Amino acid sequence: MIITTAENLTALKKHGLDFYGINRPISANFSFEAPCSLKFAQIEQGGSLGAFSYIVSGYICSTDIGRYCSFGEGVQIGRQNHPIQWLSTSPFLYINNKNILNIDAAFDKNLIETPLHTKPPIQLKTTQIKNDVWIGHGAMINAGICIENGAIIAAGSVVTKDVPAYAIVGGNPAKLIRYRFPDEIITQLLEIQWWQYSPEQLKDLPLHDVPQLLKNISSLTHDKEGKAKPKYETNFIKISELIQTTG
Repeated sequence: MIITTAENLTALKKHGLDFYGINRPISANFSFEAPCSLKFAQIEQGGSLGAFSYIVSGYICSTDIGRYCSFGEGVQIGRQNHPIQWLSTSPFLYINNKNILNIDAAFDKNLIETPLHTKPPIQLKTTQIKNDVWIGHGAMINAGICIENGAIIAAGSVVTKDVPAYAIVGGNPAKLIRYRFPDEIITQLLEIQWWQYSPEQLKDLPLHDVPQLLKNISSLTHDKEGKAKPKYETNFIKISELIQTTG
């Protein structure tokens, strides 16, 4: 973990990551593709965030997130499980207790500094959220879930299984409500992968009329001479490398 300073925040913003607040922790192994925003989100166990995506607030653990994603307030993504077959579900019995709480040294004699067993009872699961995914306020996404391109998660939902492309799901547990578009349009959207382009490159398309947009998509991907136009490309930046570089 890295604790942000005023200097760190300036460096992050300079490199295209919008992150709010001094003295806030952020995973050193987290990577981002500028421009994007974490605002008040808590980030743990690495993961990544693609360009043109933002998260208002919540908890994100070991999650890879694509481009053009929109996450509301208080989202919970990738929280890990506890063992249910052991004597207790409490992590006090299988991880370094100092990772759980930081208290006066007088209590150390009752705690565990190293795990009791060489093999942990649970394994870290990575959650994958692809491109153009909208997650509403207060939604919870289980660890290891894959949410495909274009999906929408209704506010307050609990997602316990993978979500198909362009599906709208909601409830606890979340169930399919409907799809955003007919099958043939979904197929075309997945084929063109429009999220590979920047908002500036997309702005002249009829974004409000997807069928019409698909008819004119060649104007985005190719010039008048039929040559392929360049896509939006940039490198991912790891937090630890950026902080070390900028001091």
